Amino acid sequence: AFGRDITSRKEAEQALETAYKDKGKFIATLSHELRTPLNGIVGLTRMLLDTELTKQQRSWCNTVFSSAETLGNIFNDIIDLDKIDREQLDIVTEPVG
Repeated sequence: AFGRDITSRKEAEQALETAYKDKGKFIATLSHELRTPLNGIVGLTRMLLDTELTKQQRSWCNTVFSSAETLGNIFNDIIDLDKIDREQLDIVTEPVG
């Protein structure tokens, strides 16, 4: 029974380590797959804002642009949290004020 307990524990540790690595790969891949079209939205919206638009069209474009930038920041935060979790991101603290 004792030998099986150690084997089970080692198998569980290995499965956990594999899942941990897979999570990081998944987050990186998902971020890339989502960020690529998002960059297109941001770029084209920025170009649209440089054209003649009605007040309503400009408002809509500003909303799209702002929303896309916010979504990009959320992706960056998710990546940063994953890096912190894997201890691959250095955090520098600075006084405020």
